[in-house]
Amino acid sequence: MFLVVHLYIHAGMETAFQEHERQALRIFRKHGGQVISAFRPTPGDKPQPDEIHVLEIQSASHFEAFQNDPELLTLSELRTRAIRKTEVFVSDKIIDYP
Repeated sequence: MFLVVHLYIHAGMETAFQEHERQALRIFRKHGGQVISAFRPTPGDKPQPDEIHVLEIQSASHFEAFQNDPELLTLSELRTRAIRKTEVFVSDKIIDYP
């Protein structure tokens, strides 16, 4: 299962955002997830996320376990302070273009 996550950071909350992401992605890995890529888009003239993550996890049940992990839930206040908007795109299909 693949996820593409668009993250929008509250102004001035970069440090809190980085702390949240370090902890959240550690918990994600605990559930068998992996970070394929995390990057900051090159600034342009259109609104865009502050950071984009491409993630992979074994299954929907593994992702659900991650989302309900008590340790992750303790990060909710930090997440609210740091992240103003999140968009998640999920797929379990890989397109193999020849």
